[in-house]
Amino acid sequence: MEPIDTETFERQGFLVISNFCSPLEIDQLQLECGFLLELGQRRSCIYEPVGAALLEQSPQEARWAMDEYKQLRTRYPLGRGTLEILFSEKMRRVVEAFLGSDARLFNEQFIVKPHNSGMEGCFGWHRDSDSLNDTNIPYISIWIALDDVTLDNGCLVVEDTAQGCAHRALEIPNGSAVVMSHLLLHTSGENKTRFQRRAWMPQFSKGPIMSSVNNNLPVSLAIPMCIPSSSS
Repeated sequence: MEPIDTETFERQGFLVISNFCSPLEIDQLQLECGFLLELGQRRSCIYEPVGAALLEQSPQEARWAMDEYKQLRTRYPLGRGTLEILFSEKMRRVVEAFLGSDARLFNEQFIVKPHNSGMEGCFGWHRDSDSLNDTNIPYISIWIALDDVTLDNGCLVVEDTAQGCAHRALEIPNGSAVVMSHLLLHTSGENKTRFQRRAWMPQFSKGPIMSSVNNNLPVSLAIPMCIPSSSS
């Protein structure tokens, strides 16, 4: 994996990392995405491996503790392969580079634009932080292309503040990743092709993001990404 360019990220609010996932990892992510599509449990174009309903039915420790979350995250039809990518050394390196040693897994979702989706597959201009107006805790989204993404099938289009707020289409091959600040203004258009367009997007926060309704629980997850050093 190429060096992590945190300076470019700070300047423009996003960073493209080429070849972040290997072909075998992409196969695994596509497989799990397919299982979730068959189950049909989605919000618009979003499919969550561990959604709010499942979290509400699970012990609270599954929101905080690695071992309990792993047990939840590997229930059928979810497999260990995606979990290994999620907590891989390279994922930890990227997350820690941007968020530090108290980084937490905050959320995770697949985003699938159906073929010839029309306006159903569009996401208007927004910031990921729009849904969390009551928090000042920074977080990042790591948007990983599971297919080659182009303007024709609905690639990300971002506001590039380093270029005078010009709009920039991020056409990238499958396996590449876009690391996005929670404050980055972005959009994506319709999928005009005959094939679905898939992406996987885990999100990580700089410490727990707590619920405004229940202060004892995080909004979604708060799984530590960095393994503490064992004391001698």
